Amino acid sequence: MACADQPLIAKALRAPQPAISPLGKDMFTRMLLSCLVDADRLDTAGLAPLQEPLQSGLRLSQLMNALEKVQRRAHEEGASAIVLAVRAEVQQLCAKAA
Repeated sequence: MACADQPLIAKALRAPQPAISPLGKDMFTRMLLSCLVDADRLDTAGLAPLQEPLQSGLRLSQLMNALEKVQRRAHEEGASAIVLAVRAEVQQLCAKAA
């Protein structure tokens, strides 16, 4: 798809590639990642951040409803008692830590 949109990409991919040492490949990969991260950062820098209220009560209620739904589905699907017990314990520990 990118090759169809940008003929220069297709041309570059067809061109013979020089032999690159493993260290050179590593450096190239790191530089490419750095360029992509910088480009993404610059692209999103101009966007205004969404400053919506947190609505923590609503979010907590949604989370608890989702967890209850998962628990009901696990019971309906016949999950083993051990799995259900471990899940309940993990959920309790997470709630306590929060």
